Amino acid sequence: MRTRIVGTPGGAKLRALREGAGRTQLWVEAEAGLGTGYLQRVESGRVIQPERATLERILLALEARYSERREVLELFGYMVTTPPPTEEEIAWACNVCQRELHELPFPAYVLDCMHRHSAHALACATTLPPLLGRRGAGAGPGKRGAGARPRTTHQAQHRPPAIPASV
Repeated sequence: MRTRIVGTPGGAKLRALREGAGRTQLWVEAEAGLGTGYLQRVESGRVIQPERATLERILLALEARYSERREVLELFGYMVTTPPPTEEEIAWACNVCQRELHELPFPAYVLDCMHRHSAHALACATTLPPLLGRRGAGAGPGKRGAGARPRTTHQAQHRPPAIPASV
């Protein structure tokens, strides 16, 4: 009687990604520079804790999206850091949110993905002005500082309701 190895959640996710990509174990092993049969051992749970670098090579070979990479690495117990956005990603976000920010009838707060203190994020001259479409806007005579709330056309008429202290 042969005992069937159940596997690990990480191995099952890797198998699902590989099958979804239409790749064989042999192909992924060749692309990732692994020995023959290694991926089968990871997917089946015989290798419980593969090296992080090995997982990264497998995920690169599978062209896994960031969310898939994060999930697989976390399933194998690795911490995953979120890199700050690139200039291209920031430009994309600015383009996408411009209209919405300008049409808001109340002050808006912009948070960045750097996990900095809110006050610092709002006061950061390199974060807020570009997001609002302002280049080189700094605090000075006649200029609104980076910590100032964005002006809207209806800001004076529409104020957010006060939130009771008991909420």
